[in-house]
Amino acid sequence: MGKKIYSSYEEIDRELEILKLEKDIHAQKAELYLRKSKTNLSPDYLVSESINAIAPKAQGMLQNIWLIIASFIVKWFVNRQSK
Repeated sequence: MGKKIYSSYEEIDRELEILKLEKDIHAQKAELYLRKSKTNLSPDYLVSESINAIAPKAQGMLQNIWLIIASFIVKWFVNRQSK
C-alpha cells in the first residue's frame, strides 16, 4: 500500500475507526474458529462423527450378513423338505 494523504483529522479518525472495527471483526472470527476447533476436536464430537461415517458401511454389512443367513436357512429348509 502506498502512503495515504489525509486532508483533515476527521478523515484520519474515520480511517482509524474503520481499522479498529476490522481488527475487532478479525478477533471475533479468530475466537469463533478457536471455539469451533475445540468443539470439533472434543472426544464426543470425534466419536459421533466416526460413528456417523461408519454406520452406513456397518448397516450394509449387516444387511449382507442377514441375506447370507436367510439364504442359508432357505437352502437348509428346501434340502430338508426334499429328503
